Formats: sequence, C-alpha cells, structure tokens
Amino acid sequence: MLTLIFAQAGISRAATPAKTQIINQASLTYSDLHNMVYTAHSNVVETTVAAVSGTSLSPNELGCNPATDTFFSNKPVVKTFLLVNGGNEPDAFVITTAAATHAVISGITFSVGSQTVPAVSGSTYLLSPVIPANGSLLVNVSVDATGVAAETRIVTTLTVRSTSTGTQNGFTTSVAAQCGIASPPPVFTGLGGIGFGIMKLVNALPATQTTPGSVVTYSIVFTNSGGSSAMGASITDPLPLGLTYLVGSAKMNGTLLPTSDVQAVGQNLTILLGSVAPHQIMTLVFQATVVTQVVNGQALINTAIVAAPGVVTKATAPAALLIGNANMVFDGDVGANSPIAGAVVELLAYSGPHTHTTAAVPLGGQAIAPNLGNSDPFTTDASGTYALGLSPKQAGTYEIVVTAPGYVTRYLQVVVTADPTNSFYKVVSSSLDGQPIAAAGGYTLTSTASTLSATYALFGNIPMFRMNNVTIAKLVDRASASAGSRLLYTITVKNGASPLGVSTVVDELPPGIAYAPGTARIDGQAVEPQIDVADRSRLTWTFASLTQQHVIIFVAVILPSVGEESVLTNVVTVAAHVATSLTYTVGARATAVTNVTAGVFTDRTIIVGRVYVDVAKAGRFVRGDTGVAGVRVYLEDGEMVTTDVNGKYDFPSVRPGMHILRLDETTLPTSVVIYQNRRLDSEQSVRRLVHDAYDGGLLQSVDFAVEPK
Repeated sequence: MLTLIFAQAGISRAATPAKTQIINQASLTYSDLHNMVYTAHSNVVETTVAAVSGTSLSPNELGCNPATDTFFSNKPVVKTFLLVNGGNEPDAFVITTAAATHAVISGITFSVGSQTVPAVSGSTYLLSPVIPANGSLLVNVSVDATGVAAETRIVTTLTVRSTSTGTQNGFTTSVAAQCGIASPPPVFTGLGGIGFGIMKLVNALPATQTTPGSVVTYSIVFTNSGGSSAMGASITDPLPLGLTYLVGSAKMNGTLLPTSDVQAVGQNLTILLGSVAPHQIMTLVFQATVVTQVVNGQALINTAIVAAPGVVTKATAPAALLIGNANMVFDGDVGANSPIAGAVVELLAYSGPHTHTTAAVPLGGQAIAPNLGNSDPFTTDASGTYALGLSPKQAGTYEIVVTAPGYVTRYLQVVVTADPTNSFYKVVSSSLDGQPIAAAGGYTLTSTASTLSATYALFGNIPMFRMNNVTIAKLVDRASASAGSRLLYTITVKNGASPLGVSTVVDELPPGIAYAPGTARIDGQAVEPQIDVADRSRLTWTFASLTQQHVIIFVAVILPSVGEESVLTNVVTVAAHVATSLTYTVGARATAVTNVTAGVFTDRTIIVGRVYVDVAKAGRFVRGDTGVAGVRVYLEDGEMVTTDVNGKYDFPSVRPGMHILRLDETTLPTSVVIYQNRRLDSEQSVRRLVHDAYDGGLLQSVDFAVEPK
C-alpha cells in the first residue's frame, strides 16, 4: 500500500506579518508486501510573505440622522473617525482630503490610546503616527460652524492613504464621511423667548404677604428657546431660612414628581428635570411652610437657578414673601380689617411732588415678563392687595398715586435702593400729601418714613382716608343791620357720600346776638336746639344719621348793647361720625357775617369771583367762557362758599391781610378738569393768593379757570 503525505504550504494573508518565511517540503511514506515501511522526502521549498497595505476608515454615514447628528452651531464640533491599518506591516497614513461643506476644518488630532497627538500645522500632508499591523487610532476632525444657519447639513469628508512603499499592492486609500446638522444651543428663558426673564411667583404673584405657619405655593415657568435639547437639566432653589419644603408637593406640568427626582438637603431644593426639548414649556409648582418663629416684617426672598451641562445657567426673578402685610390699600380710619377694593395704584417717575402729567409713562411692570398678576396701574380686588413690577435695576425715586371712590387721593414718595447683586432692594416710603402712612409690615399709622429692607415688588401698606363730602352753608338775611334788629339764619347741611352716623350741627352765636326761642325749624318742622347751660350762645342740633340734605332756620336778635361799626360773625360747624368707625368724624364749617354799622370804610373787605370753563383758552374770563355751578371755594381758615348757577361766589366779610383761596376740585363736574398750573397768581391754579386785602372796604376779585375735559 502506498501512502502520500503532503506538508501544506501556508497561504500569505494580511494577518501574516510581512517578510515571514514559509518553508514547504513534501514527504512520501509507503510499505511493501512484507510490511516494510519506506520514506522519501522532496526538496525543501522556501518562500517569504510579501508586504501588503490595507486601509479602513469608519464610520461612513450615508445620510443625516436628526436624533444623533445635531450639534450646537455656536461651538466647534468634533467628528471622530476610526482609522485601521489593514496591512501586514506597520504603516503611517496621510490625510489627503479633509473638508466640511458650509464650514471650516479648524484642526485635526490623532488619538492613540490615552494619548492625543496634534497634527503638524502647515504640512502639505498630515501624517499620522505609525500604526502597527491590524492596529488602529482615532482621527479627530474639528469643524467650526460659527455663523452657519440653523438646520444646515454639514458633511465632513476624510480621505486617508497608506505610506508604506514596496508593498505588493501599492498604496491603499479609504474615504469616509460624517454628517452634522447645525442647530442653536439650548437657552433657558421665560415664555416670551430670548430676552425674557424666567418668572418665579409665590401664591401667583411676584410678591405677596402671609403669616407664620401658613403654606405658600411657588411656581417657576420657563422654556428652552434654543434649537437643541438640554440634557441633564435641573432647578435648584435655595429656600431662605424661615421656609420649609413641603415633602411630596412638587409637580412638573401638573404631575407629581417621583421622590427620586426631588432632592431636599437642608434649605436647598433640587429638582431633576432630565431632558428639556426645544420650545418645551416647563412649569414647576411646589409648596413650602412658613415656620412659626418668623417675625412680622421679615422678608423672605429667594431666586431659583435653572441649569444643564453645557448650557448657560439662568436665574429666575426673585419671589418676595413678606411676613405680615406690605401691599394692601386699606381704610386708614378703620385699620387692617378694611381692605379697599377698586383702588387704582400707579407708579410714576418722580421729579417733584405731583409734577407728573397724564402723559407720564408708568415704569412698573417693565422688568417682569410675562406680566402675570402684575400691572401698572393696578386695580385692587376685594383683598385690597396690589402688585407693581419694578426691577432692582430700575432703582430710583418714584411717586405712587392711589385713587379710590370716596377717598382722598394719596401721593407717596418711594425711594428704591438696589442691593449690590441687583436681586432685591430697600424701599423708603414717605407722605407727599400730609396724610399719615403705615408703619413697615403693618397698619399702624405714622407720620415718619417707613422702611422695607431686602424686599422685591413690595412698597408698603397704603392707608386711605374718606373724602369729606359733608358740606355746610350758612346765610343771613341781612348783611347790615342796626341794634335790635332780627336776623334770619339759614343753615344747609348735606352728605354727598355714603351714609354717616350720629351727626351734630353746632352754631356759635357771636357776642351781641341772642337766639329767639321757638323760632328753630328743621326741614320745616319745629325742632328746638340744645342750648349749652354754661354758654347759652352755643346751639346744637343732633341727627341720628346724616343721609340727606337738611335745612335749619332760626331767628336771632341783635342786642341793644351792640355798638356801631361792630361786625357780627356767626360760625356753624357739623361733625358726622363715619359709620364704620367709633372715633373718626368728618366735618365742615361755614360763617355768616352781619355789619352792625353801615359805611364805606369798614374793618372788613369783600372777596368775589367766579369759577369758569376757559373755553377761549385766554387764561382769563372772556366772552364765550361759561360759569360752573355748585363748586366749593375755601378760605385758609376753613370758611367755604359754593358757586351759584353762573359760577359766581363771594366772601362778604373777610378780615384784612393775606389770604389763600382753594378750589375744591372734587366738586367739579366730570366734564371739566383742572389745569396743572401751580402759580398762585394764575387763574389756572386751584390755589390763589390774595395779597392786596390790607385796606378795609376794598373789593377783591379772584377767578378760577378750568378746562374742558
């Protein structure tokens, strides 16, 4: 039997290193019929493995995938290729082509293991480090896409070639491409987009007040106004001392957050948000408890931080929580339990007391957007609470003007000073109208300045005082009379506002006049006055309530003892209790004068004038102007008269000397408005100076001009 055994020759492949020697020899073994074994060998054949080159470059993308290929257009992007030496000997590779459509190649580096080797700048070809057979390295191509429009597709192409010479297959080349989609980076903003701050509210307002032990609700609303998702986003809220996070209250977009996404460590509350997609609206709501140890007047202010890796950190607007009360319009005569609904609170630039005009632009509300629960002017609801938006960056001096039906208009000055971080401010409030203000954090009335420190959007409680709509007028039937004459007095008292409680009318008869018993009438009915036992010249009529107009008439007699040239001045006053207060009263005063002796020269003078609509805009009464009826005019001592149907008035007996006349603008009809002129010598002013009334017997004419609305 003959058996042939061949030693198979090795086949040269890329995995076999170059210059590897392969020895091949054939052997023959056979046996004869006698089982004798014989062996024969061929000659030895030797061969050497030739060097071959091989190049592989990946990944090679055939298209763009928006889910994986999006990058921030304002930052360089690095495209990484895997370069594999598929040859059978060490080789270095040159980059023959590196290009990016619509962008610029800003740099190329090679990464071998943990080492990064920069490409040589200025070389014609960028040569890689030597790669062993079957080895690999990374080629990092930096692409600068600054200024490239969003959604632009950038294709980065890389071509590499082997450099080993003498290879059996010559140089080998590989080409690969990767895609990128330029997109704006994530940007955390308010709902208005780029340029709008992130709102933080407490109980749905930028600033509010509460009491120790209460639970308050915070809300933060923001969005991603960029073009890329923000990965690993979070909200960190350092709660101020005095607040404790209410465990289990955090909700995102109305859904309770799992405990794994809420981290409360000490005063720091961190909410893990995960990914925030472009234009996705995020609304965080959580509650906190005010500890009972917090004292009234303390301000709790906190600002949250919205952050994500690689995204510019943004702080929210601060939310201010005052313990006590600081932003309520209330009835200053009743106190804390009397909020005023329908009060209009306006914040104006200050350049002097009441020097603003109707064209002044309110500054409140500009710094907070969107303007949720905040406006300027602000109209209070049943709680009387107001909110005005003013950024600490708008620190300065302002005037707050408050109007409410039935109340005297308030004018307050507020000086706002920002803290060094422009996060909150100090507010010092003072009165510009002579009326008292409220002490910080409460309702106690004070005439001194009030200070709120470390606050935001809080300006203090504002007391308002009821408008004095009680009027009284007194007439006498004879301006001059002799001793023994009878004088008929007529007193008209009325209330033009809400009903008033117990009211008294007191008539002080001057010396030389005596009341004629049995002559008094109220609205035509005989009602005798109460006569003071100690001072029989003091007559008093009392009304259980003052809800309408009443007319009182009575007769007095000039006593024979009164000498000639005497002037008899009769003073009458009314005091009416406000129905909601046990102590507060409103009142008015009027006089009637009778000259006992006649003569051209007396020790009194007369002031006459009119209130007219300056239709011709001449600044003085001319043809075409019309009088205004029913307007009150006051002297500085409180004496008051009312204009007749032609707008005329007169003070028949005024003492010599300087006087101030004031027009009561609250009695003007709605069809006219006052001029803003403040000069005391101008008819367009609501205050006039009478400076020539030094000589008795002079007649002074003082007019007041108003303009059509």
